[in-house]
Amino acid sequence: MDLDTLVAGADPARHADLPGPGSAEAARLYRQITAPAPQRRRMRPPVPAVAAGLVAAAAAVALLLVNFPGSPAPGSPGPGGAGRGSTGLGPVTAILDAAAVAAGHGSGAGHPPGPGQYLYVEQIEARGLSNEPTRACPEAPMTARAWVAADGSGRQIGTFPSRCAAEDFDLSYAQGGLSWDLYGVVRAGTFPTRPKALERAIVTRFEHGRSRPSATFVYAATFLNAGSTAALRAALYRVIESLPGVQNLGRATDRLGRHGQAVGLVIAGTREVLIFDPASTVVLEREMVAVPPKQSGNNMLPAGTVLQYTEYLRAGVVNSDTAIPR
Repeated sequence: MDLDTLVAGADPARHADLPGPGSAEAARLYRQITAPAPQRRRMRPPVPAVAAGLVAAAAAVALLLVNFPGSPAPGSPGPGGAGRGSTGLGPVTAILDAAAVAAGHGSGAGHPPGPGQYLYVEQIEARGLSNEPTRACPEAPMTARAWVAADGSGRQIGTFPSRCAAEDFDLSYAQGGLSWDLYGVVRAGTFPTRPKALERAIVTRFEHGRSRPSATFVYAATFLNAGSTAALRAALYRVIESLPGVQNLGRATDRLGRHGQAVGLVIAGTREVLIFDPASTVVLEREMVAVPPKQSGNNMLPAGTVLQYTEYLRAGVVNSDTAIPR
């Protein structure tokens, strides 16, 4: 029995068809997601069971928002950390189903740049981190601003902390010269919007035809960030939902103090984590964290060590490589 068949048999709700983004059920769910959260009550609502339908997804998201106050509850993850598993917020399938429906309804949608335009992306990123305090510049967080044309040309500015100002750069790129996480977002506009076909396209174009769930997770999470249409963003959430081993990590707060929902996937000693706003479906943060046991995949670092992260700040289409969206 192959893995897809095994997963389908164990969790048929994961493969159930849900109403499309234009349906009355989708509109009702979208209103539930974007409505202001009610006042907190001292009660413990039951955890909804996994069900093959939109009713279960709506119940899970409603429960998520009721338990989503302006600041984390005692014992919940602090800045930059996601929860360690399901904590009564509902099954991951319901959470990602709800995100897909809201995204398909238009929440968080963008569009790729047209002729003479650029997709502007602003984010904070850090790579090569460890559990040891360091002031080394290669590991310092960089604020990156990029202007990406439809042909992969454009401009990128990197700004480091003042002690590392010598690392700052302002570079221009010819056609196809920008990195995958920038040019790839624009190229994603040519992807199919059926989840299975979309997953195959990601694997073919970015994974050299060899499917790796952790890589697919990262690509899908990145393409959610900016320049993607409503239909594509809905399909990207479906792709993440379909990956074997994806988990609900509960409420989380990113390094900028923004509150969101976290989902993750453990592969080869690391956990890939995506934090998104469950109301707007906008991606807030993506990070890689070491999990036990120590191994080459996590550089033999202790569990909980953040190896890299990206904070997504702002994005939008502009008309020059100096303009910034309002």
